[in-house]
Amino acid sequence: MWSPARASARLLNSTADPITVIDPELSAREGKLDTASTLQSSPIAAGSTQITAAISSNFVTNGGPGAQTIDLRGLGANRTLVLLNGRRAGPAGTRGGVSSFDLNVLPQSIAENVQILKTGASSVYGSDAVAGVVNFKIDHKLQGVRGNAQYGISDYGDNKSYLASIAAGTKFAQGRGHIIVGAEAAGSKGILDYGAREVGRLCRHLHHTRRPTANRPISWSTSRGPRTAPMAA
Repeated sequence: MWSPARASARLLNSTADPITVIDPELSAREGKLDTASTLQSSPIAAGSTQITAAISSNFVTNGGPGAQTIDLRGLGANRTLVLLNGRRAGPAGTRGGVSSFDLNVLPQSIAENVQILKTGASSVYGSDAVAGVVNFKIDHKLQGVRGNAQYGISDYGDNKSYLASIAAGTKFAQGRGHIIVGAEAAGSKGILDYGAREVGRLCRHLHHTRRPTANRPISWSTSRGPRTAPMAA
């Protein structure tokens, strides 16, 4: 009996096209602890506009606020198929239109590796695989608990961010079964005050200053002292 899921698994294992394999452990050493940053910043996704949490939180996008997707070859996330162990992953959508698979759903801590087939595979998967296929292989050998944590802050003392993930796995039924559980939490405070940085204070000052004349030059204050821009006569 033929099934798309079984055909998907066979194709990734037997295709003659090159498959890129990403190791989450190597990505973690580079400071990329979540699935979205690992895929979106990889060379395989270079040249494509990626929907990040910052974009989906500040603009109306399919999938709702905070959704993150993967786009290969610049054809859109709806043309990049995402698989979990060779099986199709469900779409995302909280508000607005239904979008492609949300990368936030899968914690990186439970993934063994990520296989990427960038050549078109629409003949097997359908039109949603024109740009390529991304297959997440879950780590079914995990025994015990493992986790990662990350905290960051900008040189200006703002835009604080954090990420923490944990995964636990164990065998049961005398090794005939395996269960794995993962969780991930991330957040970023961003830059909430427009005048928190020097360039913002300058723009705010220029916006509220009356139109300068030849007798009244533009002046403002910075952390390095007062600044003056004389006007030409």
